[in-house]
Amino acid sequence: MATLNLTVPTATLNYAGAGTGPSTTRHVASYTDQRIVWFKGVDNILDISIIGSDRKPVSLLRREVTITMWDRTTGSTILRRRALPIVAENGQCRLVVFARDLMTLGSGIYALGATFVNAEGLETALTWNRAQQGAFDVEVKDAVVPTSRATAEVTDYLQTQTDGHWVSTSMNGPQFFKKDSSLFTMAVYASNWTGSIIVQGTMDESIGTSTLWADLKPQDYTTAKLDFNGYTGIDPYNYYGGVRWLRIKRIDNPSNSGTLDKVVVRV
Repeated sequence: MATLNLTVPTATLNYAGAGTGPSTTRHVASYTDQRIVWFKGVDNILDISIIGSDRKPVSLLRREVTITMWDRTTGSTILRRRALPIVAENGQCRLVVFARDLMTLGSGIYALGATFVNAEGLETALTWNRAQQGAFDVEVKDAVVPTSRATAEVTDYLQTQTDGHWVSTSMNGPQFFKKDSSLFTMAVYASNWTGSIIVQGTMDESIGTSTLWADLKPQDYTTAKLDFNGYTGIDPYNYYGGVRWLRIKRIDNPSNSGTLDKVVVRV
């Protein structure tokens, strides 16, 4: 028999001004959980309540709460995100930290800070407890479930209307995974194939007909276009590109009599 615990921590943040919530919601503020724990490999939630100096809730109508997470050792920002209101008039909001936000972090202690933008547009600090602590510790632990990034195998292409060449469907690039490095690899699997391959990327968040695709050059190459002449085997390449999306462009040679078996991309 096992007893499992819900892993949604709560935080009560203190605002220097007076509260504006209904008087019937007056309460004694609880302390923020002594330790906030987030797990890699899954989405994490932090429920937040904002109270004023009079211990009453602070309305979030026309106001915003922003949470920033950073590395205490390097000072680098890991994420900065707005907490979404749940019951705005009672100062209740929620921060969602997605699995991809933490996947490149090592296990350890990081810092959380919070700011409050009031109706006049002024950004002020929020504190995490009665000791006026401006930053709070969050512990990042190893994944509770196995995680991996599947290798993308490209075998199907659609013909473009602009130049008649063939392109694959889009796949997630390094920016989606928030990798520390923008390095990714591509390998061509072919049998007596003659033609050209170009890896393309875009910074656009969503893909549409107006998306601008850039040709990416492999590491130590001066051109993005990779030519093959009756090639048989596996030909790997390294790329650096902090792009949101990737795709493969295939240019067939009229003299080709072989097959392009697949193109494999590993981010």
